[in-house]
Amino acid sequence: MNKIYNYILYFLCGILFYYIVNSIDKLEVGDDDDPIIGGWCQCAYGNKPVWDQINVNTIIAGGFQGIGSIGPFGKEINISNNLSLDDTCYGKNILKKYTHKWLSVGGDAVGCKGESASCPDYRKSCLDNALELINKYNFNGIAFDMEGCLSLTQDVMNDINTWINTNKTTLGQDFNYVYVGGEWPSGYDFSNFTYICPMLYTNDESYNNVLGAKSKIDEYIKSWTDNGWQKNKIILTYQAISAMGGRNNRSRDNSNNGKIVLQYLTNLLINDKYAGLLGWPPVYTDFQKQQTDADGCMTIINDILK
Repeated sequence: MNKIYNYILYFLCGILFYYIVNSIDKLEVGDDDDPIIGGWCQCAYGNKPVWDQINVNTIIAGGFQGIGSIGPFGKEINISNNLSLDDTCYGKNILKKYTHKWLSVGGDAVGCKGESASCPDYRKSCLDNALELINKYNFNGIAFDMEGCLSLTQDVMNDINTWINTNKTTLGQDFNYVYVGGEWPSGYDFSNFTYICPMLYTNDESYNNVLGAKSKIDEYIKSWTDNGWQKNKIILTYQAISAMGGRNNRSRDNSNNGKIVLQYLTNLLINDKYAGLLGWPPVYTDFQKQQTDADGCMTIINDILK
């Protein structure tokens, strides 16, 4: 009889051990069981996201206009007046399908009226109405894109940290703060950020050179992990047009090179348990062409995820 009890005990201990190991493994992926998958949307003036495929759970929506106060889904906003509500339902309907719905502020030439250099005169327009946009569309995170009006300087980082510290009680403990930049820069305080999201590309043709692309990816990631950031707090990124073969030099070879790099990133996500993988969207005047490239990228990713 004692042997039977021992067998039962061993069996139950085995089940408990299996549960603990698998729970730890899931926790290492990030704050949720599923990796953060999706991408950005240049969503001003009714532009729609192209990320709606299987396994997509994340959208980062911004206006990406020269006037920084133009947010996603809407036209120019006069900060001194109340926000118009004509596009609120439209924006909320777009976002409701996503688990992670983050507002993007900053970005190349954003808030600078076309200037790419740091532009303090317009910096406030990138931050001052962010809380209003978050409340208007029920965003549950904000991504600070460190270009344009948020080109990285100590003053800009101070402004961002002040904004976070001022609003984090109102926004709640589950709200996400995402730093979108390049390599780790020394001398800045990143303690307020939930995730680091390094841009692992340069342009539409970034992946034509596979070895160069992989080297840049590894270098940028290492710069963050060497400075204390855990992999489950780093979101990997890719450039969708480049992953499909480029804008101007698309060929069978370049398309295959893009596929190799995107597969490399997806395998890093799975094997090293990074927090997620997000795509910079394909931007063309033809929306169907945008959708086709995004679908192609997600097919490559999902072939590995499944």
